[in-house]
Amino acid sequence: MRRQREDWQRDATRDLATGGTGHAIQTYDAHDMVHSAETHEQARGDLIDRWGRDRQAAPDASRIILTHTNAEVRELNKAARDRMRKAGDLGEDVRSRWRTDRPTGGPSCRRGGPHPQPPRVADKKVLNVVRVYL
Repeated sequence: MRRQREDWQRDATRDLATGGTGHAIQTYDAHDMVHSAETHEQARGDLIDRWGRDRQAAPDASRIILTHTNAEVRELNKAARDRMRKAGDLGEDVRSRWRTDRPTGGPSCRRGGPHPQPPRVADKKVLNVVRVYL
């Protein structure tokens, strides 16, 4: 699978993987893909604003936000879900007892046996915010 569509993106990703972080950031900045903010809260808000605009402009496109901590994952997910809910693109939250943390790697239900597939969100693209380990 190839995630980068442009040569410069592949080069910058290679720089990140091989310790050339500064060069990678300069490359992304040269392509207007580095954004700054005065505070953490402003950066989070600006990120969700850009994500919301991108989502409206290209609703079928795939997108992901990467972050460093589980707490930030929760906060960004909440902000994105709140934005989607206000736009009428997301219903109320549903709690599930589904889990995928079994040693076998297969999904199972807390109350016992395996299920053929996990619960699904009906025809809605959702934002994935994941923790990045650096």
